Amino acid sequence: MKENFPFGDNTTIPLNVPQSRQIENSWGIFAQKIYEGEWKPTTQQELISRIQSQLKNFDSNFLQSIKGGVKIKLRAIADRGVLASYKK
Repeated sequence: MKENFPFGDNTTIPLNVPQSRQIENSWGIFAQKIYEGEWKPTTQQELISRIQSQLKNFDSNFLQSIKGGVKIKLRAIADRGVLASYKK
């Protein structure tokens, strides 16, 4: 199998690097906004309405700043390894 499919080890080709996917952080923060105050939907339509109302109030500058940080994080991962992205 190695002859047909070149594999790298996890230090050179990290299989799962969630810190390189900033959308994960965005969704987490957005979910906090939706459910803040321990809000719980009772119907699917109620959840849809809440999501739509929160989208209107969500800061688009925040999403742009996350998008801009992706290149920096990816460069840090490529240059210094996966754990480098955790360092400030």
